[in-house]
Amino acid sequence: MTVTDRLAVATLNTRGVPITGSRLADRYAVIAGSFEACDVDAVNFQEVLTYHHLRLLTRRMPSYRHVSFRPSAAGPAGGLATLSRLPVAGSGYHRFGVRLDVAGLPWLTRFLAPMKGALVTTLAAAEICLVNTHPTANWDGDWSESNRFYPIHKAQLATLARVIGDLPRPVVVCGDFNVASDSAFYSDFIAATGLADAFGGQCPPTFRAEFLSPGSSPHCIDFILVAGPIKVEAAQLLLAAKQPLPGGPAYVSDHIGRRHRRALSRPGRAPHRGRHRGQPGHAGRRRADLLHRRDTIERLCDRASWKLIMVTGRVSSCGCPGMSQMLMPPMFHLITCSASNPGSIQKTRRARHPG
Repeated sequence: MTVTDRLAVATLNTRGVPITGSRLADRYAVIAGSFEACDVDAVNFQEVLTYHHLRLLTRRMPSYRHVSFRPSAAGPAGGLATLSRLPVAGSGYHRFGVRLDVAGLPWLTRFLAPMKGALVTTLAAAEICLVNTHPTANWDGDWSESNRFYPIHKAQLATLARVIGDLPRPVVVCGDFNVASDSAFYSDFIAATGLADAFGGQCPPTFRAEFLSPGSSPHCIDFILVAGPIKVEAAQLLLAAKQPLPGGPAYVSDHIGRRHRRALSRPGRAPHRGRHRGQPGHAGRRRADLLHRRDTIERLCDRASWKLIMVTGRVSSCGCPGMSQMLMPPMFHLITCSASNPGSIQKTRRARHPG
């Protein structure tokens, strides 16, 4: 017996910089509104660099109640945030931690490289891992071994491959890889991880030529890669054309988003000997208990005019009457926001996650 789930996943680099002079708020409003109006279940965003960036998205995406990111001083670590309409069982951020003193690299690249990483989010119902990543940018558009960015790309992709290798299948890896699809980097990474391109290798340029210097060629550097019992049913580009903005039509990002819908087939669980058919085992009872606790917390928050965005840690106090009595397992992380302003994150508790 098999169980089939259908899931639509998207990825988009939001062009989070420059913060001023790029019509950031207007562009983010269109990005958020587009996803709120479509059928995508989970969106993997890159360059969500500050909490201001995050609020611009979440306040216009109220149906994406589960927000996954690793808090840092300025905003989501690595600029990575995953927004999901489906319940999240857990999340963790794995830093690449690469420190290379390579001659010729821009100082900003050397400063930011150790903070880059991969955000892993596990969807509860589908039992699928989503990996959101954004390795260092290659400003030269050259992925040969002689290029100054080669050592840092090689090290970051090797770390990402190890992270993916430790995850249970099925897994979906999304993001702006900053590596061209026709480069040896990409083919070697696919071979090392066993991932498959959701677009079947038919990848048009995803970085817009309009944002490149004269004479440079655009490449496909944004991917959705899959592994496990996943059948891709549809794949398409997102926000490829100019969008109406105050002041005139414009592109909402320097990248083109990607979306695909998949069917996930997995073996059904046979009933364990010694219990009646249909009676849940220990894992099933634990999951049902966690879902019951989550629903109870949501009701408590609703009574206090709060809204639960994500439960992934221990709840000790968050301003909701009775919430302090609801103790969740220590691997969980709570983020809440005001019901009247879904974009305003009010309290955060850092998750104790091995990543």
